[in-house]
Amino acid sequence: MKKSLLCFVLPVRNEEESLAFIITRLKEISCELMCESKIICVDDSTDRSKDVAAKNGAIVLDGENQGLGRAMKIGLEYAKVLNADYTISLDTDGQVDLNEIKIFYEAVKNQGYDLVLASRFKKGHLVDYPYPKGNFFGVKLLSTYLCLATKLEISDSHGGIRAMSYKALCAVNIQGRHTYVQESIVSISDSGASLVELPSHWMKRGHGSSRVVSSKIKYALRTSPYLFLKAPLAFLLTPLVFIYRELNGYWRERVDI
Repeated sequence: MKKSLLCFVLPVRNEEESLAFIITRLKEISCELMCESKIICVDDSTDRSKDVAAKNGAIVLDGENQGLGRAMKIGLEYAKVLNADYTISLDTDGQVDLNEIKIFYEAVKNQGYDLVLASRFKKGHLVDYPYPKGNFFGVKLLSTYLCLATKLEISDSHGGIRAMSYKALCAVNIQGRHTYVQESIVSISDSGASLVELPSHWMKRGHGSSRVVSSKIKYALRTSPYLFLKAPLAFLLTPLVFIYRELNGYWRERVDI
């Protein structure tokens, strides 16, 4: 019996200290799941991440230094060429709990979901450190947009794990350099694929420092056109719904970080 092919897509930017452990653990998890796996690292690094990935048996692709969205698109397109039965994209900063991968894989393979999203805010106390209020404001705003665009209750716009079926993989349509998560979720939802969000543990970085956008204004200006084009009505309604939810304590009832 042929084993299922599971592709891991890892956008990498200067993660040489944590990358070897992540790749090794992903191989172990693949064996535990009894599936064939390919680990695809899309590299935009200035350190030795590329060499570390290659030394540990990963497929290394050039991210073209075009931003995280472009790197993710390159990786997912390669997984599609490989005809991956299942694809899991992961953040590589060491904050994802890799032991959760089995849960997400199971939800796609055996529970019939096409896209399984990780949420740090699905329930309380999933984040291991004081989460910055400015970051949480952005998550709430973008999650409101996703709720309107998909007509689903989505509590985290940037969870660290995304597992998808081949159907979902083929539906992904990414245009922007900074909006790959939102664009992929909306395009997969528009295709009629099924989505679900699962609670996910978020750990403190063990190496390096967080690379949250340096200017939130620039980020908003860069992302807004793509979000509008993907779901115009949702984009226009987001500020109104966000304010309404804030006034009615929507997030306070659901999130304790």
